[in-house]
Amino acid sequence: MTSILRASVALAAVALLVSAVPSVAQEKDCPDVEPVLAGTVKGTMTTAGFIVGARWGEGTLTLNDGTVRDFNASGAKLLETGVAEVQFTGNVYNLEKLEDFPGDYAAISQGLTLIEGLTGSAVLTNDNCVYIEVDAESQGVRLSAPAPGGVLIEFEE
Repeated sequence: MTSILRASVALAAVALLVSAVPSVAQEKDCPDVEPVLAGTVKGTMTTAGFIVGARWGEGTLTLNDGTVRDFNASGAKLLETGVAEVQFTGNVYNLEKLEDFPGDYAAISQGLTLIEGLTGSAVLTNDNCVYIEVDAESQGVRLSAPAPGGVLIEFEE
């Protein structure tokens, strides 16, 4: 695939995802309680965009009791430019019921990727006050400023 074709596909994906993602990060009104570790997440996402970035990928949720569920994630983020593959790992907090995990997550994150893997981090929160702290390492060419973004997480069937 040529560079021009890749860029065109990436811009089309951004336009589609920005129009399809229900919420692009608003602060959630969750009670200020001591976080309870419920499990971990691990996965891969692809990001592409110019000013507004699109994200899509998949991951695995592993709960403390050994339950494992695969999920898909997609979303958008303001002030993100470039194309990168992102590997993420993190902890999930305040998940009392498995069905509270899927949903729209608001996020504030930042990162810089220049060909090789530099790291970044994000905290994502959904309407059920479940939050995920993730660390990410990416490869590609990407610049991402601190700005609102959103991720829709759905369990795989």
